[in-house]
Amino acid sequence: MFTLLTGIRPDAPGEEPVPAWVTAGIVMVFGGLTIWLAAKTHQGRNWARWALLGYLMLGWWLSSSELTEQFMRSPLVGFIDVLCIGMELAACGLLFGGQSAAWFTDLARTREPPGR
Repeated sequence: MFTLLTGIRPDAPGEEPVPAWVTAGIVMVFGGLTIWLAAKTHQGRNWARWALLGYLMLGWWLSSSELTEQFMRSPLVGFIDVLCIGMELAACGLLFGGQSAAWFTDLARTREPPGR
């Protein structure tokens, strides 16, 4: 989201600049969704862990189509995008592997079924 700040990501040739209020709205909606899913994951909600993975995968798929163009327009923005994707991949690896996977499994076993 850092690259959405004015002056960081150059406008594509022939495109109108995006108003700041639109950028702020997009950051608030998608940033809020990310924070909400992360909070639910932290509470041990397994569905949120999978929803967060799907949400991130959709972002990777959408950004991968523009990655080469980003590097050509601004190597700094391309590098930041690749760095962010790498950190997200590492975080997902930690979230789904090793002790995290065991924690979610143990938590699911100890939870009572709804209605009891």
